Amino acid sequence: MIGDFLLVIPPDSGVVFEGVINDTTETTVKIQGLHKDFDAYYERNKVFEIRFILSRSSLERMHQYVQCIKQEHQESKTFPTKSKKVKKVYPISMFYNALIGNNVEQRMAVENIVSKTSGRAPYLLHGPPGTGKTVTVVEAILQLVQKNSNNRILVCTDSNMAADHVAAALVKYRTRFPQKNFLLRANSKLRAW
Repeated sequence: MIGDFLLVIPPDSGVVFEGVINDTTETTVKIQGLHKDFDAYYERNKVFEIRFILSRSSLERMHQYVQCIKQEHQESKTFPTKSKKVKKVYPISMFYNALIGNNVEQRMAVENIVSKTSGRAPYLLHGPPGTGKTVTVVEAILQLVQKNSNNRILVCTDSNMAADHVAAALVKYRTRFPQKNFLLRANSKLRAW
């Protein structure tokens, strides 16, 4: 993503250059901040090893938030205690995305979210890229809105790209929902268009 660091390693050189992703398209990534010595290693068709460095800023923000919650003694609002009452999970018969209905884990997640089995605590979906988290969240949103058209769902992401992905997936279903304001997409003012 834009702003992430990466390492560019010319073949058989033993040298590593650090850069920052400046812009992306479907087929290219623009890198800035490479040391001027990189020019000596660059050839148009040469293959370079690229290593992406995970941005720590979102993790640092999460840790900072948890620290603030502890300092303000507000843990019970963010981390509510588990209810002793077992909530019933209501099965869903019609899925907007048929693949969700055929995947046990995704189906179970959507049914638990819609049945509100976690109570006031968040229902967390976690997994590596490409495992279906976004389609699961989109299905849960659609099911919640179908269940009650007055439901309002706020989707927050750590990047514009992730929010775009969720919004694009939701827009595909807009004709099935008569609400005038089915979707509102807000953007960071620092967004690179």
